[in-house]
Amino acid sequence: MKLETKRLILRKPNKKDANDIVEGLNDLEVSKNMTYIPYPYKRKDAVKFIRKANKNWKQGKAYDFAIVLKSEKKVIGSIGLGGIDKFNGTGMIGYWISRKYWRNGYITEAKKAVNDFAFYKLKLRK
Repeated sequence: MKLETKRLILRKPNKKDANDIVEGLNDLEVSKNMTYIPYPYKRKDAVKFIRKANKNWKQGKAYDFAIVLKSEKKVIGSIGLGGIDKFNGTGMIGYWISRKYWRNGYITEAKKAVNDFAFYKLKLRK
C-alpha cells in the first residue's frame, strides 16, 4: 500500500532505503528530539527499523511510511502511525525529516495523507 500526494509518495520502507535513512537520521539536529533514535545512527539501526516497520505493518500494529520525494526519488524522512487502539479508535503520529528538507511543508503534506488513512481507511476517531 502507498499513499500519494502532490510531491510525495508514502510507502512501506524497504532495504534499499537504508542509506537514505542513515543519511537523514545520522544528524544530531534531526535525532536529538527523537525518543528512540540513537546517535550516531548507523546502517544496522536502519535495517532494524525497516524490519520492525514491516513486521508491524503485517500485524496492523503500526504503519511507518518512508517519505519519498517524487522529484528526487529519494527517502527524505519517515512518518508513522502507531499506538493504534482499534477498540478506542485512537492512534499517534510521529515523524522525522532530513534537515536539508526542513521548512518546505513536506511533513504537513505527509500528515494530511496519514490522517486521511487513519480516519477513512482505519476508521480511527482521534
